[in-house]
Amino acid sequence: MKSKEYLDKYIVYENGDVYSKKYKRLLKTRVNDNGYTCVTVNYKQTSLHRIIALLFIDNPLNKKCVNHINGIKSDNSVSNLEWSTHSENNKHAYKTGLKKPTPRLNNKIVINTITKQLYNSAKEVLPLTNLKYNSFTNRLNGVVKNDTVYKYYKTPN
Repeated sequence: MKSKEYLDKYIVYENGDVYSKKYKRLLKTRVNDNGYTCVTVNYKQTSLHRIIALLFIDNPLNKKCVNHINGIKSDNSVSNLEWSTHSENNKHAYKTGLKKPTPRLNNKIVINTITKQLYNSAKEVLPLTNLKYNSFTNRLNGVVKNDTVYKYYKTPN
């Protein structure tokens, strides 16, 4: 099994074991609140996948993120890690279902309180108001007084 020195005080193995030269033992790992395996090196919690990528995976394009290819944060094997940009990392998370798109504000249904006409979004109503988008949605959200006949429609449960 391959190993490399890290910060002159540790030996890191491909499988994720981190050996302290000073204490002559393997360091304990823990899972942080975000689900990543961490180890304390130089009195600082460090993500194990980043250490492994730094030591064992070439990064010729100087990308800043380390992506878990299979989406499993606890799988820190070299074959499951790759360097990526923030954008590539986020796209991968949506593609694999690790992240779900949040509903957009402009997709909420709007109702005309007088005619009871329903609209699919604030953008659909906007041409009828003579207001700018942010000004209109601030009224719908109650940020400023709503002096229009429109409001967000709450669907019955």
